[in-house]
Amino acid sequence: MKKAFVIIALAVSILVLAYAPPVLKTWLTSTFGELRLGFGPHFHMGVDFSTWEGNPKIGVKILAVEDGYLDRIEIDPDDLYGCKVILYHKNGYKTLYAHLAGFSRDLRTSLGASISVILQDFANKYGVSKDVWKSQLEQMREKAKQIYGEAFEAFTNEDSLYPLCFKEGWAEKPRKIVIKFPKNEVKVRQGQVIGYSGASGNVQGPHCHFEVRSADERFSYDPLSIYPDILKWIDQPLKNSIVFKKIAIDGKVYEYSPDKVYEFSGDYPKIAILAYSDYAVRGYSYRLGLKGISMKLDGSSTPIYEIFFDRISRSEMNKAFLIYNEKLSSLKGKYEAWYDLYPKGTVDVLKSSKMTRFPDNSEITITILDYFGHKRDFKVKLKRK
Repeated sequence: MKKAFVIIALAVSILVLAYAPPVLKTWLTSTFGELRLGFGPHFHMGVDFSTWEGNPKIGVKILAVEDGYLDRIEIDPDDLYGCKVILYHKNGYKTLYAHLAGFSRDLRTSLGASISVILQDFANKYGVSKDVWKSQLEQMREKAKQIYGEAFEAFTNEDSLYPLCFKEGWAEKPRKIVIKFPKNEVKVRQGQVIGYSGASGNVQGPHCHFEVRSADERFSYDPLSIYPDILKWIDQPLKNSIVFKKIAIDGKVYEYSPDKVYEFSGDYPKIAILAYSDYAVRGYSYRLGLKGISMKLDGSSTPIYEIFFDRISRSEMNKAFLIYNEKLSSLKGKYEAWYDLYPKGTVDVLKSSKMTRFPDNSEITITILDYFGHKRDFKVKLKRK
């Protein structure tokens, strides 16, 4: 019996260690498919992990979620993603780690060359000598210390990292640099440090944006579906509930109540809802986006409208307003993304749209699913004017 227990425990530990979260001692701050407005309206193509711990942290270690090899590094402080690492894995997926401040020198080629080779390539593309590069590096360090404080010292030591990427940029006109690596040239182990958190790109503060893409990068997938055990590694929420706050019928906004009868006109009501996952951890509170929403009419088992954020085509990244309501949604202050529950166009996350003429008096059931496996049903009573 004891031997069997040891074998079972060992098997469980292997499963637990099958992959690591990209950040240790962290929690979620954003989910897959959320509405974003920077660089034009678009879907959030990954999940965000905090690197705060009470204050914005630059230089937190970013880890490879599983074994693989380095596909490429992209350096562009003015890009949506800022500076990022893309890894390729045997399971056929690529993982992306964005908004970095810099890259780990632990990344080494098959001949043992470290990231310093890549940085020299970066310097050469700017056409500066080694002496000028060192001078600019010291200037950039001093500027970063003024902007970010002494925490910057934690990741500027020569043994760990040459800093590269900052939201402000170190040159007046930063150029995008993509450094592509041959397959299996720079191997990466699960849990290995690949970079350090930063605020490069379009961000409000330091964090790690983590994304899972198909091998050809045509699609991005919900990372929490591909790597579900990540939720076991991160800090568990003090509060986590689904909130259905408001409803709009044909453009008119109401506080949601299951007892109220909402009037509509036309063949079917144009319904929009303000709903989210209310998530609180370490004294911080977040409104996270939803995994899925379905709408059924009068107890029918088949949804007449359904969205589910499992994957998003890269070509449809900028079509967020086919799912979200453009007029009502606001990201200023609190996250208020309204979901439209009527057809406006075809996108990957729209799984069903079978809108027919509603009865004069009807009741619908709106089922909401979050990323933590919670599900709630909400009743809405309707009456044609």
